[in-house]
Amino acid sequence: ESYSDGQVLGGNGTAVVVASQKFTGNKSLQVSRGANNNGNSDKQLGSWQSVREDAKFRFEFWAMMPADQAPSSGWTTLVGINSLNAAGQNSWQSAVTVSEAALGARDKWVKFTGIASNNGGGRTRAVVWISTRGASGSGTPGYSLYIDDLVITDVTDAKAAQDASDATASAVSGLTARVTDAEGKITAQAQQQTALATKVDNANSRVDNMAKTLSDSQSTQASLNTSLQSQIDAQAAAN
Repeated sequence: ESYSDGQVLGGNGTAVVVASQKFTGNKSLQVSRGANNNGNSDKQLGSWQSVREDAKFRFEFWAMMPADQAPSSGWTTLVGINSLNAAGQNSWQSAVTVSEAALGARDKWVKFTGIASNNGGGRTRAVVWISTRGASGSGTPGYSLYIDDLVITDVTDAKAAQDASDATASAVSGLTARVTDAEGKITAQAQQQTALATKVDNANSRVDNMAKTLSDSQSTQASLNTSLQSQIDAQAAAN
């Protein structure tokens, strides 16, 4: 809001503060891609700042495209950081990609959030970077997108702590799964042992039944022998 209407912030006039569109306050940032553009239409906003090689920045902002815009199919606007090392080697890391699908509708302000991660390589200087991309070459259309309430937060330490916490939670989850699996195997073994004991008990019962049947058979045979002998003795006495 401290910038004046029409003030150019970068991109050779393709990143301009305007009062014609706004989400809150009195102004917003208009980022544009010109017609017949042959490149990515990159813009560097602000001054270069010292950063850590592993720096992570959370970007939050609201974006809107008016209904009168007619960009090429598949257009995207990337918002993130451009980092640089002492040898002059650049890297571009996006935090957010704004697209037709991400906006969902025209004339509608939508909130975007994402994290841009510096990728090392001795890159210890960075600047805010916006790239308005679309079809390239002669006869291709341009477009304008509006960004408001842009907030950039260094979350390097917080992200590292979150990653460590996630790793610990994952390890605990893995350990729990292994313990549960071991308990399942122990239960299965116990069930197998119980089933085996049942089979042994059934076999013993069948042996006992066979022994009882044999004993009953022997007893019946003895009774038959006794009865037969009595009949023989009675016949002999009659003679």
